[in-house]
Amino acid sequence: MNETNETKLKGNEMIKCPTCNGTGKQILRCVDYQTKVEELTEITCVACNGDGEITDEQLAEIEWYKNMWCKCDSVLGSDFYDNDECDCGVSKHHYHCLNCGKVTQIG
Repeated sequence: MNETNETKLKGNEMIKCPTCNGTGKQILRCVDYQTKVEELTEITCVACNGDGEITDEQLAEIEWYKNMWCKCDSVLGSDFYDNDECDCGVSKHHYHCLNCGKVTQIG
């Protein structure tokens, strides 16, 4: 039995994956910042593992992860280092924006 069937048996609601819009695929954009060459590569969706559906619990995790990131226009020089001592939910050393307090970098 695959993970999707097991999830349905547990009673969790299945939702169309918002990351791939239910296709099971994502387009990865890679840019070489020296040459400015851009490549697009199709990969299996990292959120749903190619199933096109996720549980409501997985959706909540995705939303939490998306919302923890700083969206300020420029954070260069305006973030601070945190060595795993805050309670934001990030377990690895990371940086927070001084403007909005959200995460700018992990590791």
